[in-house]
Amino acid sequence: MTIHKSQGSEFGEVLVSLPTADSPLLTRELIYTAVTRAREKVLIAGSQQIFEAAVSRTISRTSGLYTMLHNDAENPTDPTVSRAKNHSFSLG
Repeated sequence: MTIHKSQGSEFGEVLVSLPTADSPLLTRELIYTAVTRAREKVLIAGSQQIFEAAVSRTISRTSGLYTMLHNDAENPTDPTVSRAKNHSFSLG
């Protein structure tokens, strides 16, 4: 089972198998999620170097939504930054 699929669940014991190569997807938040799934015992299998790289990396959001929303709030009449008001989204 993947870490993401385990969110919201809890297990007596958890084995976290780290990849052999570092990845930008391997973050402190992902390790935290994996470790907190365990009620009693967690075993992390992998190199110390990969583990340390993961816990030193945090998620970096780059969608631009924060900037877009704040620019709209600061410049409500500026058409160059009011893009959020001209978009609609449908989920379904």
